Formats: sequence, C-alpha cells, structure tokens
Amino acid sequence: ALSRYAFAEIQKHSYEFFTDRFVGSLTSQIKRYVEALINLFEGLVFTYWMNLVTLAGIFVTMFVFSWKLALLFVINSVVIFSVAIPLLRKRMQYDELAGQASSKVSGHFSDMITNIMNVKLFTGFAKERELFHEVTEEQAHLEKKSWATWIVTIAIQNSLMLFSRYGILGVAIYLWSKGETTIGIVVLVVGFTQNLFGILWHLTRSTSGILKSLAN
Repeated sequence: ALSRYAFAEIQKHSYEFFTDRFVGSLTSQIKRYVEALINLFEGLVFTYWMNLVTLAGIFVTMFVFSWKLALLFVINSVVIFSVAIPLLRKRMQYDELAGQASSKVSGHFSDMITNIMNVKLFTGFAKERELFHEVTEEQAHLEKKSWATWIVTIAIQNSLMLFSRYGILGVAIYLWSKGETTIGIVVLVVGFTQNLFGILWHLTRSTSGILKSLAN
C-alpha cells in the first residue's frame, strides 16, 4: 500500500521535478520512504506501547509499597531518558545527511549503469570512479559521525544507569535500616531496577530508530 501511494504521489510532480533529479536517487528515496514508515509504525506500536505499559506497572507497584522509592524511580527514569534525547537529535541530523548521501550513491550507481554506453564510448571510467569515490567518502564520513554520536549516547546512558541502580539500591537499604520498608521490598527494587533500565535501553534504541526513520 505504501509503495502504491508513493508511486501515485510522485507522478503528481512537474516535469521539471524529474529532469532536475537522477532516476537512481528518486528510486532510492522512495524505497527508504517506504522502509522508514514501516520502521516508524513498528517502533510506536510494539516497542513504545509494550514498554510504556510495563514501565507504568513498575511505577504503580512501587508507589503502593514505598512512595519514596517510587519517586526515585520516576526521577531517575526522566533524567536518564532526557539526557539521551539531545544526543539522539544530534544523531538525527547526521542520519538525515547520511540518507541524502546514500541517495546520491544509489543514484550515481544507477545512472552510471543506465548510461553505460556513453561511459564506454567517451572513455569516462576514470571520471566516474572519481565521482563515485567522492560520494561514497561523504556517505562514510556522515555515517561515522552518526555512529560516534550513538556510542557517546550509549556510554553516557549506561553510566547514568549504573550510578542510578546502586543509588536506588542504597536508598532502599537505608530505608530498610530505618524500618521504613522490608527486605522483600529491597529485593523487589533489585528486580525492578533491572527491568527499568532494560526498558529505558529499549526505548532509547527505539527512539533512535524512529528519529532515523523521520530523517529518512
């Protein structure tokens, strides 16, 4: 259905739209458009929906047993996820540029094959190789920047999760020593922090995928 919609919509453009663009680039853009919408739908429906329901269950359960620990869970979750958002938006900029570069690569490759007779007749192999090297280098450079931003995001988020996990556990043990909670709640906190940070990790990866789909 998405492919049919894209096929129908692209025909509505003017003649100049097609003459100013490479056939291969347009084909690559349409393919990425369809794939991006599928990834966007899957991320919103499956990852976000399932994980947010589980997250809400953890918060509600903790509020029932200890509102102090529940509040600590909420604050840590908001902080950890909020720190990742600016970095993911930065990565989205590189993904958008990398997507454009990818279209150039596909377009150049496709158009070279389409016009292979002209290339052979006018011995343009060296020039074509040089141009293709330039566009692939640009694509690789942008993809490396996107990857580096993602690695920084993971490192920062994992560090925050590590400190938060032991911080929450320390607070739970302190409340237990004061008689404000039970050892069973402390054990529950250990399990919930494991689930909580696993969910935050999946949400971050899903958000990164959604932003990349929007960039495409």
